[in-house]
Amino acid sequence: MKIDWELVGISGESNFLQLFFEAHSGTLLAHCYKSIGNGYGIKSVWGRGAADEKYRKLTPDDPSLSFEDPVLSPVSPHLYTNVIRVEERNGNYDGYVWDSVRRIDLSTGADEIVMTPDAIANDPDEVKAWVSTVHGVSGDGGEVYCSVAHQRRGGRAVSPT
Repeated sequence: MKIDWELVGISGESNFLQLFFEAHSGTLLAHCYKSIGNGYGIKSVWGRGAADEKYRKLTPDDPSLSFEDPVLSPVSPHLYTNVIRVEERNGNYDGYVWDSVRRIDLSTGADEIVMTPDAIANDPDEVKAWVSTVHGVSGDGGEVYCSVAHQRRGGRAVSPT
């Protein structure tokens, strides 16, 4: 059976990934995926009030950003997400690079960047470091739990949890 997501306001997405409910704002959230070609894709988050008929896109409409690992705050109407940017070279997709961790206020729609690559200290031997996964938010909402991957010169990436 094929589901027509446009009937509920979700347009342009290839696959539905996950549905969850945020109790503080009464928002149903749909995590979706869209293929953009050559084996690459981006993810977005859509939301609607429990009594509403249609979803609206909550994540910024930037075709190069993928919103991964959505997690909810246990104490406020906030969604945290790990943001990955699709890189392009010579008109072709050429990998992903970590962009940020963002917090979206589900009551107002405000989108706030809470961590960028500048916030992760690289030591001189590292080529780069990035947030590989957002796992959750502390019970008081004050901390976001993440795994950070590090790649050393001449080595493979390591992502300790």
